[in-house]
Amino acid sequence: MGKVRTFRHPVQPLSDDRISILIAERGALGYGAYWMVLEALYREPSMQLPYDETCLRKLSAHTGISLHDFRWLLDDMIEVYGLLVVHDNCLSSTIAYRKPPKSAAPSVLSTAPAAISETPGSQPATRRPAPQATTPAVDTNDIPLEVFLHPELPYTVPQLRFYDRLKKYIDAKAPRVAEMRQPLTRDQVVEIGNSAYHDAHIHAIVDAMNTEARLHTRFTSAYDAFKYFATVVPMKTKPA
Repeated sequence: MGKVRTFRHPVQPLSDDRISILIAERGALGYGAYWMVLEALYREPSMQLPYDETCLRKLSAHTGISLHDFRWLLDDMIEVYGLLVVHDNCLSSTIAYRKPPKSAAPSVLSTAPAAISETPGSQPATRRPAPQATTPAVDTNDIPLEVFLHPELPYTVPQLRFYDRLKKYIDAKAPRVAEMRQPLTRDQVVEIGNSAYHDAHIHAIVDAMNTEARLHTRFTSAYDAFKYFATVVPMKTKPA
């Protein structure tokens, strides 16, 4: 693993909110992976990485996360939390950090000889080091779950959590749905969550999709398949 670098945190009002939500939703694993991706970005002179399969595999190995899980996490860093962005097939950070100096050059003042006091027996005054600013710890309990709006995308935290729950359910219970050529997009999942469907009915629809042996030949889009099976699977009583 490369040498750990200490980036200076930017003075941007939205950066703390984005990172706070990442910590709240993804925990230490997501936060650590984010900084490892930043390290990889800042090793490049252009501070960009090619957004391709080879790069994803390298980042996955660097973070110690399986390729499949890392894809989901990186996708959320781009589309949900707004911490990264893809432009012209290149991955970069949306928050500008200042790179630490490669070598700390000695100050001119520190190398200058100390002035000799004219008073016999007195010692030259030593310079007290300047206090270092510290970044306050993020309290994830202060995140407003009901009213928080992502700074760039019109999603609330409950919508993002529903998306995360459904994504995890599909990944764990419906591999055939997860492997469709056009999986469910975030907008489509939010639309499903805003509809009259409740979780139990949505899971029943996904289960029916997964049991369809010809799912990949009958449907190209997971959303089209969902709409079809929603008309086939009977609506279950919404739990109280």
